[in-house]
Amino acid sequence: MKLPPILSRLLGRRAVRGPGDSLDVDATEAATEAATLAPASSAKKPHKQVGGFTLVRRLFNPALRKATPACLLARLENGVEVIYALHGDGTATRVQDVPTDCPLVLSATVDDLRLVLPEALPHAAAKSRLIRETASYEKLGVVSAGLAVYGTQFARIAEARAHGQRLAPLSALADRLALRQHAAVPSVTGFVFGEDAEGTMAIAVFFAQLADGKTKAYISVNPDNLHAIYGAFIAGIGLPEDTEPVVFTQAEALAGLTGFYAAYPSQDEVLGIPAHLVWRGALAASAVLCLAAGGWWWVATQALDTLKAEAALSRTRQAQHVEAIGLSIAGDLPAFNRLMGLSPQAGLSDAASLYLPGSRVESTLSAQESLHDVFVPLRLRTTDVADDPDSHAMKAAFALSRRDCQRTALDYSGALDEIRIRFRCPGGNAAAAPFRG
Repeated sequence: MKLPPILSRLLGRRAVRGPGDSLDVDATEAATEAATLAPASSAKKPHKQVGGFTLVRRLFNPALRKATPACLLARLENGVEVIYALHGDGTATRVQDVPTDCPLVLSATVDDLRLVLPEALPHAAAKSRLIRETASYEKLGVVSAGLAVYGTQFARIAEARAHGQRLAPLSALADRLALRQHAAVPSVTGFVFGEDAEGTMAIAVFFAQLADGKTKAYISVNPDNLHAIYGAFIAGIGLPEDTEPVVFTQAEALAGLTGFYAAYPSQDEVLGIPAHLVWRGALAASAVLCLAAGGWWWVATQALDTLKAEAALSRTRQAQHVEAIGLSIAGDLPAFNRLMGLSPQAGLSDAASLYLPGSRVESTLSAQESLHDVFVPLRLRTTDVADDPDSHAMKAAFALSRRDCQRTALDYSGALDEIRIRFRCPGGNAAAAPFRG
């Protein structure tokens, strides 16, 4: 399928394997397991899949062995969920509910968790790491692939199963397609769905891999300026302006589902194995499980002792820190009273230096720091073309900076007619720093 011109300029990439290319599914999945899920700029080093229950998990969570009709479920930033039926001809139809003839639902919501691990872990350890890193307290269904682990609330999986459907993370499909092309996951991957011959797209989804291994997603419905949307996305999360995404079309996404095994498990599981098999095994080999339980108890006791020691050390350090602050304050109380007061001169000076002609600046001043939101309009006032961006305004907005101030946010309004840039500046009197702990 020919990509829209605007998308081709944005990507500047080589084409990935298409439906007609020769591809051995088993060999591809083996390479996926052995590849390093890290930014493409990092070194590529193989790793060995660990865990003795992988084969059993695959038997009860089988891969897709043929072309599967699929739908897309996406949740926008305002909480609204949109559903698209993805057709083989490249079109995408927005529907109210998932059609009954759509057995696979590709999910892109904040409930779809993804974590890239620094090293391969057994399934149970990977699941525990995902729960801890994402602070998820609900019951999760988890699937792991190489160094990546994906999860979502089991209630969502059960609801899809009740309607005869399987739920799968769209981010896992992006990883799979990127590994085929690069043998490593780039900093940003994504999809465009429903693009037609004129370049009009129904929905675009981007995934960015952050430094802590977590994933940031951005979704845009009916994007009319994909380049600007993508630029705002990577700027908002702090990626370099020249970060190039690897974006896949709807045809590539549907073709990549053949042999795809990273759908969420449809049954409740323990250590990655269906729970009913675990309970039957417990009845048949109670003595072995008692020994195993003793081992698990010992491991848990050791882990608990470690946590207690770390907590005690943390409390000791906190007490020492509070005591040091108290001594600093008591050593010079007049200076403390004088310097902790609010002095607006420095904050107002920062705000004045961040002003651009035609923009507006909103500032919040405190004794510790000052926050400045600069709002820059992006529309030309000398033309009737409503969506013609002012390149000079955008260039000035992206170049705006202030010494000693940190730019912490950059995003567009919902109508893409104004850009907001947030700056965080330190308090005006550096002498107050020793008292601000």
